[in-house]
Parts: sequence; structure tokens; C-alpha cells
Amino acid sequence: MRDMFRLIERENFGMPMEVEVENHLVNKFFDDLGNMFPFVRICAPGNSQEKRAEHFNRAKKYGVEMKTQNGIGRWWSKHEAYTVDRDRKGDEFVEKNQLPYERLVADDLQACKDYNNQLHPKQKKYPGKTRWQVLVENMNPQAPQVSKAVVYKAIGNKTETSIRRNHYATVMGAKYEIPNFSIMDKLTPGNYSIDAFYLPDEDGIIAEVFMYQAEVFICKAAKIDTYNESKAESTSIDYENYKKQCITVSKFDTATKNGKADLASAVIIPSEVLKDALEAQSEIVPPPKDPDKIMGTTEIEELINSKEYDDEDAADRL
Repeated sequence: MRDMFRLIERENFGMPMEVEVENHLVNKFFDDLGNMFPFVRICAPGNSQEKRAEHFNRAKKYGVEMKTQNGIGRWWSKHEAYTVDRDRKGDEFVEKNQLPYERLVADDLQACKDYNNQLHPKQKKYPGKTRWQVLVENMNPQAPQVSKAVVYKAIGNKTETSIRRNHYATVMGAKYEIPNFSIMDKLTPGNYSIDAFYLPDEDGIIAEVFMYQAEVFICKAAKIDTYNESKAESTSIDYENYKKQCITVSKFDTATKNGKADLASAVIIPSEVLKDALEAQSEIVPPPKDPDKIMGTTEIEELINSKEYDDEDAADRL
């Protein structure tokens, strides 16, 4: 999966829309697959041939592997190309010469490359074109861009680290810069610990990491490019990296000064004054009236119609 997404990123392909899986192989990863792919199809248990990819696996095995790779297969295979050199020990067969893991991976990647560069089987429809050319020219235009924050959290590497100096986090010995200082507001107060997810490229380089705290996405952090401090040895690239860091430091100083200015202009109210002000604004609830002294409707009408009626006096009585 990691190698596939490296390829997708390198070739700028879209996000695969659907994944087809066998239940017993990925039943622990259904949640991750559901977050990554719009559609997840689970094949019937014990029926691997139901997966469309199995047909391509077979074509790769018998079209490339049997011709270019030696000594791989199953001990019970009747095909000469898949008969491995083995010894029998009791009821089991043991291979005599086992290849190292790195060699097996390298051979398989080369087999994939050879398979992709073969002519497409439908030459009438795609004359003179290879499988890879047909793939590149017929990408689904509706495929969305890959959401690295989601994909890397599901299949990427994970490192527990923390944001230092409101500026960066260290992952695998390198520093990764948060995009702006307002990101700190997303963190739990007093807690700078985060989980960084990443996926190294083919050369092992980590260009960016995706930060989470308590399963909540915080931000994407780009790698801080270092520079040579020696004037005699620095290059134009070192100078550009130096300018980038100067800009970042300038932004941090500006944000710090603005924060201090806001604190200086703030009006500090003594606690005694604040307490008195709150008590003065408290609602004073009058005591309930005596039911015997409450005027009825008839009394109110008589008062209004009387010659001695006075607005202020009536209002007080009401």
C-alpha cells in the first residue's frame, strides 16, 4: 500500500475510488480502508479468484516471473519454472537455497516494471502501446486528489513528538515547521505532545509530516531546510534556505510583539472594584405584594374615572 501511494504521488494520479479485499486478510483494517477509499468491496471468504486483481497476478506470474525469475514458486507445482530446489525432511519439503528478503523485493519490483512495459494485450484497440501507456492515458477524470492527512494516518509511519518553541516538531532527527502560530490554539491547553504521521519517498526522504492530537488533525508541517553557515562554502540554495528561516523568525517576533502590545493596552480592574460593580448590577427583586392590598379591575376603573386621578399618583398605587 505504501509503495502504491508513493507511485500515485510521483505520477500525480488521483485517489483510487474503490478497493477490493479479502475479509480474512484485512478484517482488522476495515476502519482505515473506509476512511481512505470511497468504496470498499469485501470478497467472499475462500474465493480469492473473485478479486479482479487475481487475474492480473496470474498474468504477471506466467507472463514475466516464470521467464525472468528463478527458484520461486511452490514445492507441489508441476510447472518446471515453479519447481524449487528442495529437500524432504519427514513430511515437509524445505528449500535448499533461500534468497534474502531484499533480493526477493527487488526481483518482484523488476517483474512489475517488465509487466507494465509489455505491449497491451488489446493491440487492435491500443496499437503499439504498452500497458503503462494505456494506464496513464485513461485515468479516471473524476478521481479526487489524494488526502495525505487521511492516507498517511492509516498506512504511514508514526512518531510521538511535541511542538517546541511554538514553531516546530522533531521527527527522525529533522525539524518540521508548523504553518502559522495560530495552530497552537488547536492544541489542548498546556499539552504540546502530538503524533506525527509520514511516508518516506523512495530515497527515504520525509518532505512533510501530518500532526494529530487525540485523533484530531492539527496541521501539515513541512521540513525546515538547513543551510551552511560558512560564507566560503554556502551556495545559492543555502542562501534561499537562510532567507526562509529569517522570514519565519520575523513572523514569530511580530506575533510576540503584538501579543505583548495587547497585554500592555489591556485595562486591569482591581478585584474589589469588579466585585462592587457586579453587586451594583445585580437585579433587586422586590418583595411580593400583599394579596389583600392588590387592586381589582373595578377599583382601577373607578380610580381612572375619578376627578382626583393623577398619573403619577395612580402609577404609584398601581
